[in-house]
Amino acid sequence: MKKDNLALEKEALRLTKEIAKFYEVEENRIISCKKAVAEPKFFDEISEIGERAFAGVKAVKKLVLPENISYIGDNAFSGCKNLEEVTLCAAPEEMGDAIFSDCIKLKKVTLPDGLKHIKRRAFYNCGGLEEIVLPDEVKSIGESAFDGCYSLLRINIPEHVEKIGDYAFYGCEGVEKLTIPQSVREIGVSAFGRCSLEEVTLPKRFKKHKKKIFGKKEGGLFSKVKFTYI
Repeated sequence: MKKDNLALEKEALRLTKEIAKFYEVEENRIISCKKAVAEPKFFDEISEIGERAFAGVKAVKKLVLPENISYIGDNAFSGCKNLEEVTLCAAPEEMGDAIFSDCIKLKKVTLPDGLKHIKRRAFYNCGGLEEIVLPDEVKSIGESAFDGCYSLLRINIPEHVEKIGDYAFYGCEGVEKLTIPQSVREIGVSAFGRCSLEEVTLPKRFKKHKKKIFGKKEGGLFSKVKFTYI
């Protein structure tokens, strides 16, 4: 048993040293990235990623966040200019704002089942993002969540979404068709402003609020948009 305990202690020490090569850590939380790599490794002993832990780290190209990550702080990966792909293997218990904001080369995002909230400015100014599939369980899409995602070609609003925040999809110029389900009870100011929409399906309750939701269009208000009400 003593030998077994010694082996476990040695392994724990080895892991501690290995983690310390890459990160500054407090308990089980990454505070900052010390050694930048293209695809960071997240050890089983780490369950939290602190505020701005990887902010501005240019080396990062791909992220796979394992199931044991239960917390992601504000701006955790903001400004990772070369980040191209993100996979969340499970929905964290808590996620901060703007975690992937200004990741201008981000193209592919895989979000997990069970995710209920897309937080404020989550993908703000991610100009390379062409498509993202929101899980069916999503209930709210925060303020400016996809603001400036001008390459986005398709927006899916799941049937359980209740709230879409101000400027949530502002400047998503590639989107031509949009369906807003009956579950949505609140849509913020210019949530879909500066979108090149041609066809929109939305609940009748928002008919009088089109200007607030979609903003003005050149050549007259909604002159080229076909609205269908449900």
